[in-house]
Amino acid sequence: MTTNTAPKILVVDDDPPIRNLVHRFLNQKYQVDSAVDGETALALFEEFKPMLVVLDWNLPDTTGYHLCQEMQRRTNVFVVMLSSRTDEADKIKSCLPVLMIISANHLVWLSWQCGSKLC
Repeated sequence: MTTNTAPKILVVDDDPPIRNLVHRFLNQKYQVDSAVDGETALALFEEFKPMLVVLDWNLPDTTGYHLCQEMQRRTNVFVVMLSSRTDEADKIKSCLPVLMIISANHLVWLSWQCGSKLC
């Protein structure tokens, strides 16, 4: 059970099993709210004011990239991107500080993106 003083995390993913898994895991220590699309995510983002957003790259009404840009325009929230994309252009597309988690063939690797280059 979390307290009202625990850091807030917003989970945005349209895939229920992934969204629920991440939500349940994080909810053990943090205040967590979830959204299934970009429109809902932005409304929750304004109301919930999370310190961290766990964001799927592929959403039904927008891309995680565009949603991340909008959230970063409003605040300097930290964003963790979830993606199954493996294209190098997708990995370095963002000019925002984003931690990307790319899943390909059941391998998960992390890359910290600083500006337009991978660090």
